[in-house]
Order: sequence, then structure tokens, then C-alpha cells
Amino acid sequence: MGKRRAFCIVVILALTVALAFSATAAVYAAEGSLKYNNNDTNVSISNNKDVNRGRITLPNSARAPFFGLFASNLRQPVTKAQFCELSVAVLNDITGYTVSNGICAVCGGECAATLRDSAAGQGGATEQGGAAGQKGAAGQGGALAHAKGEALTREEAAVLLTNLMNIMGMSVSGERQIYADESSISDWAVRHVSHVQAGGIMAGSAENYFYPQGLMTVEQTIKSLLAVYFRTFEPEPERIPVDSPQVKGKSVPILMYHAVDDTPRTSNTGLFVKTGELESHLKYLSENGYQSITFEDFDNIGAFSKPVMLTFDDGYFDNYETLYPLLKKYNMKATIFMIANAVWDKKFCSRENLREMSDSGYVSVQSHTMNHYDLTTLGAGTLAYEMEESKAYIEEITGKPVIAVCYPIGANNAAVRDAAAVHYSYGLTISSGKFSCGSNPYAMPRIYIGRGTGVSTLAGKIR
Repeated sequence: MGKRRAFCIVVILALTVALAFSATAAVYAAEGSLKYNNNDTNVSISNNKDVNRGRITLPNSARAPFFGLFASNLRQPVTKAQFCELSVAVLNDITGYTVSNGICAVCGGECAATLRDSAAGQGGATEQGGAAGQKGAAGQGGALAHAKGEALTREEAAVLLTNLMNIMGMSVSGERQIYADESSISDWAVRHVSHVQAGGIMAGSAENYFYPQGLMTVEQTIKSLLAVYFRTFEPEPERIPVDSPQVKGKSVPILMYHAVDDTPRTSNTGLFVKTGELESHLKYLSENGYQSITFEDFDNIGAFSKPVMLTFDDGYFDNYETLYPLLKKYNMKATIFMIANAVWDKKFCSRENLREMSDSGYVSVQSHTMNHYDLTTLGAGTLAYEMEESKAYIEEITGKPVIAVCYPIGANNAAVRDAAAVHYSYGLTISSGKFSCGSNPYAMPRIYIGRGTGVSTLAGKIR
């Protein structure tokens, strides 16, 4: 606790002094950034450590970089090197690790850093975290591969802050609003901007602009890093899973879509929702406070006050071509139930399409079995194959656990549900209705959304 107080006190005291001669920046980090409540107003910085008197020595790892930045005007742009130096101070002070072979694992790329435990020698775990940070920053198409002396843009800072959050194991389950300049955010940064906003680490202006190409200032950097620091020490809120008595009876509307195309490609025209119809649905859900979730969110369903699930059966190519861009536009998530053997058919999503969507965080790819057979007609061996092989195949594509299966044409019986329970946590039907927490997770009903479904009809179905 002493380290935390020292880190916090020097930053807040220095920020107070600096604010006396610096105008406030136009764009702020989240107000929650300075939420640490220090009850000892007489605390001062001293060379002698005496916690009882509130006189605490600031760790050397944090002192120099913060004092160096505070010597500048708070509206001054921060450089990548300064940002990384501050990140190191935060990382070292929280974890006790030291950074070697470069500036910081947060920055990735040319920093090429690994973390090691300077005291206990627990290098394995931290090196893994460092590698994750390097991959996160280096995977943005070279967007961050500029000289360390150049100023950071706000969207670049969002990427680095996300890496820091990942290294610290910070999870984010909240939703964020859509910014007025959302279309100006680079594709490689959209998910990261969403992450830091939902986590309360960065925010936009009062007019709801993020200014992605604007320069990250010293003040914004300090506030954002403080937010990461404080959030790391916050106790994890209680996770309330879908089978908890605390949420028994809570309704979750699961919407069932298929294809998205203005021109139906088969005689079953009802499956082809028009692009404009789907966009109007997403817009309505976003503007009315609905929180789009995937099956991965069911282990903490209590965190969502107004959940809704969007599912798309079969994995048609238009899910990638049309649905995916709309999800990014409205910051919504969806689940695609993929027929595993259809990845080789050009009418369906390819392996590359599925991997890209899964990596984006906007799409969860789950199983619609291998071949889309009526499972109630299969023998035990074939039924097991359809369940097990499709799960393994999709997991190989996305690198993520497949935890849900959608029964083709909704056909299921006790044998099918039992087979699903061997490999999955959830089984989806086409029975009409909302899913109720605490009910059978292998007979989950859905709400059919077909061509011609207007916003008013949608609203009535999910209320």
C-alpha cells in the first residue's frame, strides 16, 4: 500500500502545481482518472520513509520520469519515449518488475522489451506478458513504428494503453458510446479506442469527439496512466454467472439472423435481411442502451443491465462483407454460428474472414456443426463427430474456445442435448422466446428476425 500512496501523492501534488500555470487541455481522459481518495491531507514527500506520519519516499523508478514531465506545460504533446518511460514507472511500481532490453513491453516493435522479476525470479510469466504487449503494438500495420521522439496521436496512445492494460490483466466488460468523429478513427485503432473508453482510461470531449489524430498531451497521459494504476488496485467486482441464483429469471433476448443482402440469393427470401434493416436494428439497440453480448459474457451476465445477443446462422460471406463493418460502426458484438465444412464455399466466410472477425473482438465464432445435418437423425458416432470435430476445427481457426453450438434447423432431442453437453456450455434452438437465466442452457430459445422486420417490430419482440 505504501508504494501506491507514494506514486499517487507525487503525481497529484505535481499535477496541482502544474495546473496553476497551465490551461486545461481541450480533451480529457476520463474523470475517473483522479478518483483516488487520500484522507491524509498532510502527506508530503520526504527522503525518510515514515508511513505513520505520512512521509513517504517515492520509488526511484517513478520519481525521475514524472518530475521530468511535470517540468513541461501540461498541454505540451507527449512523445513516445516519454509515454513509455511513464508506463515503465507505472508497471514497475505496481508489479515490482523491472524492464530490460529497451523501453517497455507496452510499446512493442523496436523496444523489444521483456519483463523480469528482479526479486523472486519469476521471469516466465512476465516474459509472456511482455511478448503479448509487443504483439499488440507491433500488429497495427506499422502504425506505431515511428521514431521515439515523435509525438503520439490519441489513437496511437489508445493502442499503447490497451497493451498496458493487457499486461496488467485488466478486463473490460462495459460498453461505450459512439463518437461523433468515429469514422475518423483508423481501422487498426477502433477496437483499442473502444477498450480504453469502456475501461474509463480515455474519453472524448464534452461534444463527444475523440480527435483520434490529435496529439496526446502530458496532462492526458498522466490522467490515463493514473487511471490504469488505480484500476489495477481496485478489487475485482463479483462475477455473477448465468446460473447464479442472483440472476435467476433475468431475460436475455437472443436474436436469430441469417444472411444480410438486399437481393435474396435463394427462394427462402425471409432469411435475407436487408442491409438498411440491419443497420436500423443496430442503431436502435445502440441508441436505446442495449448491451450486445456474446456467449463469453455469460460467465458475468450480472454486469449487464440490458443485454441482447445477436446471432447469425450458417456463416454466409455477407456476414463478413456487410455485417462486420456495421458492427464496427455501431460498436456492437455478434455471434456467427459457422458450418465448419462450408469455409471452402465462396458463398460462406473463409478461414481468413473468420480469423479476422474473431481477432477484432466484435465477432464470436461458434459451432453450427460440421455439415448442417438434422442431428436427431444421426447415430451416436456421427452425432459425436459433428459436435466434436466442428468445435476443434473452429478453435483451430480462431485460437479461441468454442463454447456454444446451434442445432441445425433447431432439431434437437435428449440425445442431441446430451451430446452437446459433452463438448459445449450452451446449445441453441429455434424455439421462439427470450432466454431466461437459470433455465436449460442446452435448449436456449431465440427470436427470429427475418426480412422486412422493422424497428418497431424488433422493439416489441425484445421488450
